[in-house]
Amino acid sequence: MLWLWTLGRKFELKRLTDFLEVETCNVDIGQFRIDYFLIRCPKCKSEKVILKGWRKNKRKGPVRRFCCKICGHKFSQSIHGHFPLKIIEFIFDLAVKGSTPGDIADSIAKTYSINISRQTIMNVIEKYLEKFLEFEVKLRHKLESKEWQIDDTPQIFPKDNSNTKGKKSRFIWITNVLAVDSRYWLSANISNNRSAEESNKAFTMAVKRAKYAPIKVRCDGYEGHIKGIRSAYPFIYIDSASKKEDFGHINLIESLHSFIRRKGVKKRGRFRSIENLQCFVELLRIYYNFLHPHSALDTTPAAKAGIAPPFKCWGEFIRYVHRLSE
Repeated sequence: MLWLWTLGRKFELKRLTDFLEVETCNVDIGQFRIDYFLIRCPKCKSEKVILKGWRKNKRKGPVRRFCCKICGHKFSQSIHGHFPLKIIEFIFDLAVKGSTPGDIADSIAKTYSINISRQTIMNVIEKYLEKFLEFEVKLRHKLESKEWQIDDTPQIFPKDNSNTKGKKSRFIWITNVLAVDSRYWLSANISNNRSAEESNKAFTMAVKRAKYAPIKVRCDGYEGHIKGIRSAYPFIYIDSASKKEDFGHINLIESLHSFIRRKGVKKRGRFRSIENLQCFVELLRIYYNFLHPHSALDTTPAAKAGIAPPFKCWGEFIRYVHRLSE
C-alpha cells in the first residue's frame, strides 16, 4: 500500500494546470490545487468523509451519500436540483438555440417522457443562472482590454396596454458592453427606452464584473452612451462615430449582435416579460463567454481573459461552478 500512498501524494501536490492545456488559461486556474476539487464536507470543509450508502431519487436514480467524520454532516455530491444533469443540459442547449419554455417542455416530454411545465423550465434557468452570475462576479480578468465597445440593439416586444397609443408592438433595448482584446461579453442591460441612465447601468455592471475600467470606449455616436459613461467615469476617452462617418467603427459589437440574433434571442422573440428576456440574454451571455469558441481566438473569451478553462458542454461548466462554489 506504500506505493499507492506515494502516488496519491504525488498527484496531490500537482497543480490543475499540469492536466490542462496551459495556453488556454495560464494564470488563474493554476492557483487551484488538485485537492481543492476532492470531495469535501459542505458544512465544515473537511476532506475526512466516508461513504454512507445510497439515496434513491425518482428522476436521478441512485445518488451516492457521504458522511463527514468531523462534524457528522450527511450530504450527497450530486448537483443540486430535482432533475438529472442531462435534463439540465438539454434545457440549456435548447434555450440558447432560441426555443421557448413551452417548446423545451414539449421536447423533454417527447425525448425523455418527463412532463415539465413552462414555469418549471423558467425556474430551472433562473436557479442555475443565479449561481452562474455569483460565480462570474467573483472572478478577476487577467487580460485587461484597453478598449471596450458599447452599443444597443432593439427587441420587438408585444404591446403594453398602459402606454401603446394604438401600436401593436414596442421596442425593448438591449445595451451590451464588449471587451475588445478578449472578446468577453461583459454586460447586457434590458430597458424600456434608450437613455444615459441605462447606458450607465450597463457600463457600471461591466466594470464590476471585469474588476477594471478601460482606457478607451467606442460607441456609435449616440449621445446617451457618451453621457452615461462620462457621468461615472469622466477620464475615459470616448471615441464616438456614427455609421455614416465610419461604418465599421464598432464592428466587433455589431458582430456580437448578429450572434445574439442567430442564437437564443431573435429580434421578434416570444418572451412573456422583460424578466424572461433578461434570463435568456444572460444565459446566452454565459454560453458565449464560457462555452462558445470564438473564431478569432481559437478558444473561449473566458479562457482568453484568464478566468476559466474552455468547456465543451454545459455539464462540465455546471460541475466546475458547483465545485468552486462549495
